[in-house]
Amino acid sequence: SQCARLAETMRDGSTTTLRGIEEHILRVPARVYDLRKAGYRVYDRWVTDHGVRLKEYSLSPFDGADAQLSMFGGVEDE
Repeated sequence: SQCARLAETMRDGSTTTLRGIEEHILRVPARVYDLRKAGYRVYDRWVTDHGVRLKEYSLSPFDGADAQLSMFGGVEDE
């Protein structure tokens, strides 16, 4: 499934919508939502790639204040 492929991609690093499309994963934000709903801890942050602002997603925390853990709040202290 696309969710399984996206989770595998994020285990190896991070991904964006553009990279997801290259790997035939459509609607990456919707798949991220599905993964979060299934219990995955997906981190995201805004990045600029070739002049386009988009979200970058990972299963590992990002460094910096712009990283988010959920759609509704910031990174929780662990």
